[in-house]
Amino acid sequence: MNKLRNVSVKGKLFLPVAVIILSIVAFQTMYFPETQREAAEEALEAKGLSICRIVAFGVGAALEYQDGAVAADRIEGASQDPDLVYIALFTEKGEVLAEHELSEAPDLEKGLTDEPVVEIVGSVMHFRFPVAKNEVRGTLVAGLSLSTIANQHSEAQRVGFIIGAFILCIGFAIAYWLGASVANRLRVLSLLAEEVARGNLNVSGAHDDRTDEIGSMAASFNRMLENQKELVSQIAETALRINSSAGEILASSQHQVAGATEQSSAVEETRRTMDTLVMSSREIADTAGGVLNNAEMTYRNNQQIAKSISQLSVHTQRISEILEVIKDIANKTDLLALNAALEGTKAGEAGRGFSLVANQMQRLADTVMRSAVDIKNLTSDIRTSTSASVLATEEATKLASDTTQSARRINLIVQQQQSGTEQVSTALDDIHTVAQQTVAGSQQTVDATREMVTLSENLKALVGRFQVRSSSQNG
Repeated sequence: MNKLRNVSVKGKLFLPVAVIILSIVAFQTMYFPETQREAAEEALEAKGLSICRIVAFGVGAALEYQDGAVAADRIEGASQDPDLVYIALFTEKGEVLAEHELSEAPDLEKGLTDEPVVEIVGSVMHFRFPVAKNEVRGTLVAGLSLSTIANQHSEAQRVGFIIGAFILCIGFAIAYWLGASVANRLRVLSLLAEEVARGNLNVSGAHDDRTDEIGSMAASFNRMLENQKELVSQIAETALRINSSAGEILASSQHQVAGATEQSSAVEETRRTMDTLVMSSREIADTAGGVLNNAEMTYRNNQQIAKSISQLSVHTQRISEILEVIKDIANKTDLLALNAALEGTKAGEAGRGFSLVANQMQRLADTVMRSAVDIKNLTSDIRTSTSASVLATEEATKLASDTTQSARRINLIVQQQQSGTEQVSTALDDIHTVAQQTVAGSQQTVDATREMVTLSENLKALVGRFQVRSSSQNG
């Protein structure tokens, strides 16, 4: 396959045509003589069957009566055919009743047959044909020569070879001329294309006025050449303009990079300040949160103290009630002790001990009464102090509640301030990122502009390799 790629256009055009011509010639010299031979054999077979059929009809009576003379007469008439080599009539027992040149017959089956049998043996077409007359049967054997067909086949092959050789010569000549014509025209285009590839655009173009594919290719090549000349001129002019514009863009981009760098530095300084402010806001928020927690704890403690004082007041009231009961019991005890003393006095010496006990009970009742009075006075003082404490605690609770509400508002304001400060800091981070991206983009623009300047210089150098006549020279 690789070797075929290196074959010239003339060879690629010549080889397919030559292969087609060789195929046609081979077909002509092999197929047609063979077809003619087969047709001749079919005609000879039909002829032999016809002869056998006619002779069989004529020798039927002779076979029935075993009349060899009549049979020989009929066979003699058929032997006049130039292609007949031998013919013979055999009886049912295999005996020869009549024959002509039977010695030329090959050693084949000559017995009875129900159907015509045709065989080719060597250069002879051998026939066996059934003969029957009134239940008397026999076999007609005949042979036709194939020499005429062989001669015709040889002659047809010879003529076919002659005609094929003639066609082959004419075809090769036409194929060579066609390949050379196409190759020469393509060679002209190839030489012009090589000149253009070397940068010489001053070639005159291809002079091919034919309207076939190569002519169209030549016209397209000429149009391409003119377009390329115009394109190179435009590229050269554009390269000059690009070089000039690139210089201006480079200066502007460098100025933009400097401004973007200053802006990025300012944003960075502001961002650092905002970071400090965010940290301060967080500390303030933490402090405000601590104040709020302390205020809420104070409020809860004051509520607990107020609750405890209220319970103390209830207990004091309960003590007062119990003291009243104790005073009542003491009064009754004193009265009982007095009655007991009177009864002891009445009893004389026998009731003296009972009187002593009564006196002790009376003194105990007096002591209890005095203690109850003291406790009552103390509980009264406790009530007074408790009432004052309740009022003070309620005032403190109210102040703690107000402090808690204020601390909550302060904490909310501080949190809002912290959130706003963090949002500003985030925005400054974004601005700083954008500023850095702007600086990077501006630097990329500068680099791209420098690269564009370099490319425009390279483009000018590349365009300078092409040789194009100026407009004054064309005029």
